Amino acid sequence: RPPRSTLDRSAAASDVYKRQGFVGECNNWTTHPWSADPDIVGHELAHGITFHSSGLLYQNHSGALNESLSDIFGYLIEHNITGNTSWGMATEIFIHPEGNSLRDLSEPPLYSDPDRLFGPFYVAQTSYDNPNPSNDYGGVHTNSGIPNKVFYLLVEGGTHYGWEIEPLNDDIDISREMAAELVFVWNTQYLSATDDFWDARAKMLLVAADYFPDDPGVWWSVFNAWSSVGVYPQFDISIPSGYFIPGVDTVNVTADIGSYGEEISSLSLSITVSYTHLTLPT
Repeated sequence: RPPRSTLDRSAAASDVYKRQGFVGECNNWTTHPWSADPDIVGHELAHGITFHSSGLLYQNHSGALNESLSDIFGYLIEHNITGNTSWGMATEIFIHPEGNSLRDLSEPPLYSDPDRLFGPFYVAQTSYDNPNPSNDYGGVHTNSGIPNKVFYLLVEGGTHYGWEIEPLNDDIDISREMAAELVFVWNTQYLSATDDFWDARAKMLLVAADYFPDDPGVWWSVFNAWSSVGVYPQFDISIPSGYFIPGVDTVNVTADIGSYGEEISSLSLSITVSYTHLTLPT
């Protein structure tokens, strides 16, 4: 938790801005004061919590996780205050175009954000060599769509790129509360500054196992949600002899699927490939 003075200063600044009653115009938008929307204020306050806990660096995947956590807690704070269940971020500030949002956690591509690793709108690795304002520090606001989609699927469930994800609970209010607990603990006790999406996936699986030990369905929902956005278990492939002779040597494949209590945390597969004679056309 940030020091109280940090929260007080942020809240005071937001209150001053709100009382000034500015109406903004940019990008062909006409808006109410941005601080008039609880999910925007909640988003910014959540950055303070992240800064004083996981410390996720504001660049590349770690920065996208940082932005996503603020989107998630902005959504949760607005729901707590107003009961609004909309997944659009900052919808309430828009005068024109009415009903617009900055991002959408349920359908990130609606606002040109990716809902899958390496899918449309994903900010590619080429931008990571030199994160700076011109590439949004490696796509922190854009690639946040990927963990945003994970959170949405944990709350509401659904089918995403062929993966079936069960919500954390059939009662959406309970599901939302469970997902909120999951990501808060994930941010404040498990994530660290340089984590990428694969680290984030593995650590969320640990939270599911540690905090919901009697409910393996939570673990499977987390596993399937991350898989649906293209963050799969990582594979290690090795050839014991150092080179491969078909029909003689073995290829070892190990997949780190994450742990659940004392149960299996990896799968190993050995494959011996038979030599096949090919006749090429002349």
